[in-house]
Amino acid sequence: MRNWKEVFHGSRTVLLSSTGGDLDTNSYVIVRDFTLRVLVDPYSPEILRSLRVERRVSLPEELVVIFTHLHPDHVSYLEPLAYNGEVKVTYLAHPDDLQFKTAYEELARQMGLSFHFPPSLQPLPMKEWDLAKELGLELLHTPGHTPGSVSIILREGPREVAIVGDLLFKDGIGRWDLPGGDFYTLSLSIKKLIRSLSEKALILPGHGPVTTLERELSQNPYLADIVGSGGELDGGKSDWI
Repeated sequence: MRNWKEVFHGSRTVLLSSTGGDLDTNSYVIVRDFTLRVLVDPYSPEILRSLRVERRVSLPEELVVIFTHLHPDHVSYLEPLAYNGEVKVTYLAHPDDLQFKTAYEELARQMGLSFHFPPSLQPLPMKEWDLAKELGLELLHTPGHTPGSVSIILREGPREVAIVGDLLFKDGIGRWDLPGGDFYTLSLSIKKLIRSLSEKALILPGHGPVTTLERELSQNPYLADIVGSGGELDGGKSDWI
C-alpha cells in the first residue's frame, strides 16, 4: 500500500489517490470540506486505516463506496477495524456488472488474485441521486471493459476531472477479452467520455499515472484509431484486468 497523494484540489473538493494490490490498482477518495464522502475502487480491506493515519481525513457517519467495475482488483470489502464500526458503508456498482459477480469471482481464483467482495452490493443510482447532486458528480455508464463500467466526472474548480476505471489509460485503453467485454461497446464509451469533457480534463485511470484528455487525444495510438479511422484493434490484452 502506497502513500495517499492529492491529484485534484477544487474550491471545496479534494481528490486523493493511492495505489496498491496485486495489479497496482488506483483507489480514489472524494473529500468535501475536509470530510471523506466517497471511496472509489478500494484495493485493500485496510485502505481507510491508511487514509486516517496519513492524511487525518475525517470520516462521515455514512460512507459510499463506488466500484467503477467489479473486476476483483478493484473491489474490496473494507475491514471493520479500519474505522472501529463508526461508519455505515454502502457498496454500489452498476447493475449490469452485478450480473457478472460470480464470473468475476471465478476469474480471481483462476488468476490467483486475492479478492474481498462485500457481502452486499447495491445498484448504483445513475440519476436523481442526492449525494451526486450535493458533490457535483456526474455518473456515466461507460461499458465495454465490463458491461457495467462507469466513469465519475467532477466539474469543480479550474478543470474537469474524470475517474474512468479501466476505460482509458495513459497510452492505452481497457481490455475487452474478459467476461462481458466488447471492443465496439468500449470504443463507443470512449467517444461518449470524450464528448462529455473538455480537452483540458484530468483523466484518473484505474491503473497507471494521471493523464489529460488532451494528451491522450494527441499521443494515445489506440485513441487515435477509435476517434479517427474507427478500425478494429488487435489483441485486447494488457497487464491489468
